[in-house]
Amino acid sequence: EKMVKELLSALSNFDDLTLIFTLPNADTDRNIIASEIKVFTENNSNSYLFDSLGQIGYLSFLNIVSGVVGNSSSGILEAPNFNIGTVNIGTRQDGRLKAASIIDSSSEKNEISDAINKILSKDFNQSIVSQLNPYGEGNAGIKIVHILEQQLASKSKINLKKKFFDINI
Repeated sequence: EKMVKELLSALSNFDDLTLIFTLPNADTDRNIIASEIKVFTENNSNSYLFDSLGQIGYLSFLNIVSGVVGNSSSGILEAPNFNIGTVNIGTRQDGRLKAASIIDSSSEKNEISDAINKILSKDFNQSIVSQLNPYGEGNAGIKIVHILEQQLASKSKINLKKKFFDINI
């Protein structure tokens, strides 16, 4: 509860921005987080709350927003493909590969505010224009289909059975 209050307190300083919230998944303390966000959006005319945007809606928003703030894996995995900054709050995503567009922050209000200002800065945004996402460009499915089509076109036998090796101990 303290952490979400720190986040919302930091965001209240950005009344010149439009803030879009999605409710958390069924994680621990989801109800506390959701309740705090609902109260915040009711009291801040520049903020909007969605239960969920769905995949297409969410990715469409990523195409037009200035950044992502939170501790969701989406800020680590998808946001870098849109060349927008992510403020990754807390330790939930520790140990993951991270693109240059990701700024780690504690859950303290001032550090969150500083990180938001950084991802909104012109210098930072110019520095991430040609970044590489360590998780790829989001087109793995297309590559897989292409390889399978090539295999089928070559009429070579595709062995889709997994081989197992028994080890006697």
